[in-house]
Amino acid sequence: MKKILLGIVSAAILGHGCKKDELDVPVIDACGVDNPLENPEWLASEVQRRQNDTSPYAVFGYIEQAVYAGETLFILFDCNPAANSAMPILDCSGASIGFLGDENYTLANLTARTVIFRPSDSACNFD
Repeated sequence: MKKILLGIVSAAILGHGCKKDELDVPVIDACGVDNPLENPEWLASEVQRRQNDTSPYAVFGYIEQAVYAGETLFILFDCNPAANSAMPILDCSGASIGFLGDENYTLANLTARTVIFRPSDSACNFD
């Protein structure tokens, strides 16, 4: 009985210690920097803006890093099923270079796609 109780208590402590909202999102070198979430400044500001967003729609946004024609780019995704959103694509300088699904940028021609930011309470499916 003591072993069962010890097992239950241990599982409860371990389960409580692992926060579900801590994200395991890889950060990949891009734009000539080690951590693009901190530098370039425009991307760090965008992430901070999203972290501070308390609107009910904040759970639908995330940022992906990808490669197109050898260049790193960033896609500002919105997975809200009730919205028909255009997803802007930005280059390393933060300039808008198009939208996902336009004549240049399709999911098929983007490589090395990686989610680099998502809210801890994201409503998006990443499977």
